[in-house]
Amino acid sequence: MDLTLWLLNRCAHWERDAPGKLASALSVPGHHVQLGARIRTGGAADAATLAIEVNEDEDSFRGELMHEGLRQAPSVSQYDEYFVPIPVKCFGDVNDPGVQAFWNRTLDGGFARLSAIIDPQINPCWNKDDNGESFDRFWLPDRPGDLPGHVEGGPKLFGDIRMNTVERRGLYQILSEHAVLHGSEGALRRHVLVGYSQGGLVARYLAYIDEHLVLPKKRCIAGIFTVHAPLRGSPLATPTLDGHVLGALLAGVACLVRAIPAAKRHQLQVWGQLVPPASPIGQVGRREAIVDVREICRVLDAAFVDANNAQLTDLAELLRTARKWVSGLHHDTDLAFADLDLCQMEAEGRVLNAVATTDLSIPHGATVGTDWHLDGVVDAALKSWMPCLGGLIVHIFGNKIRALVDPLEDVIRNDAMDAMPLQSMASESPILQGFLANWKVDNGPLQAHDHDFVIPSASQLELDTGEPTFLGNHVFQTTHMSGGAIDSPDFDAVRDMLEQVR
Repeated sequence: MDLTLWLLNRCAHWERDAPGKLASALSVPGHHVQLGARIRTGGAADAATLAIEVNEDEDSFRGELMHEGLRQAPSVSQYDEYFVPIPVKCFGDVNDPGVQAFWNRTLDGGFARLSAIIDPQINPCWNKDDNGESFDRFWLPDRPGDLPGHVEGGPKLFGDIRMNTVERRGLYQILSEHAVLHGSEGALRRHVLVGYSQGGLVARYLAYIDEHLVLPKKRCIAGIFTVHAPLRGSPLATPTLDGHVLGALLAGVACLVRAIPAAKRHQLQVWGQLVPPASPIGQVGRREAIVDVREICRVLDAAFVDANNAQLTDLAELLRTARKWVSGLHHDTDLAFADLDLCQMEAEGRVLNAVATTDLSIPHGATVGTDWHLDGVVDAALKSWMPCLGGLIVHIFGNKIRALVDPLEDVIRNDAMDAMPLQSMASESPILQGFLANWKVDNGPLQAHDHDFVIPSASQLELDTGEPTFLGNHVFQTTHMSGGAIDSPDFDAVRDMLEQVR
């Protein structure tokens, strides 16, 4: 079988840090495997990849299907597909005649099959924006990457929020055309997708499109594997829960202020705008009613600059990640976070509903993170502030650090990731009710309320079909950040699952 391997989001870093390792795992006897590549018309293709000329103005990284990150190594990109709503980036500009023609000949039932999915009453991302622009706005060049709450003239933490594709193509059309372009003897080439975080949900949604909407003879996805993916959404992208999340964030800020050595604290003056350093964590964690999401976003922007200027690299990256996810608490349907809203699991036509109500017959599996402890974050922060002494301080003052961190962990676990306020809605939503049941009780290797700091562990579970093509939910004590690292057990688990694709 001829296979192309594609990576979504930070999984592209795995190819950068361990070139060829994932492709070689997939290359069992009988498989002919190459990495995919998205390049510009006339762009230079890497000899180790199978390229398709679909990008508008920049080549993507080796193997990358969906791009995330202004600051992604090895070069700096000016676009960011991460924030584009998931239906838009998967289906493309469905108002474009060429895109409509593609779906009309590809879907079982033609373009009309998309009637519910592209209904703006169901998926508001298809609405015109406040300036009267249609959803083709996601392909406009120089579309600012300033998320809600951004201060004009402030730091640019993310690339322009847009798709980098010609002729308004979506990701599925890219896969379909690549399958034809690089097929042989009339057979379509097939794809295997590996996606991290939201990229995992996108991979799972693309597999849903392929297996449940597309004509059988045109299907082209042979397997998908997700890493810490919000397959059932996240409280951090559920505006109904914003008070709980903001309260926990404020508690975290208070804890960080106290943990910062005095010599460095003056360099992070912006924290004082939000949380008085002397405030008890218990009080700070419950100030949600008087703090606006946009205010927290503005403070995080400024705090990122402070941390960057102070050369606190790990803290700066942590703040950037926090800033990205706090953006999900806005009622902004122009961001992909709207597709992760727990309250939308029962709505037919929404991404979470499609994933929660359909099985896959192709090889698939997931890795799940359960580490909600702050030890790694504190250790990394101290080593960033004091490279030579950070580890020693953790060793000597471990008990005192633990006394400081324990209350914060409690607030994050029981407030930020608390989905139980949605219980009143669950009586009308069996899917949500099932998720809450998995979340609040011990379930095999998962403990009640487990999460990876960003996504509840119960949300990362793939449906166990009982079929041999289901290659398991592999549970590890990793955080959302560490789970995407090359030295994480998640990487090894994905390699093992790729070896089982048949």
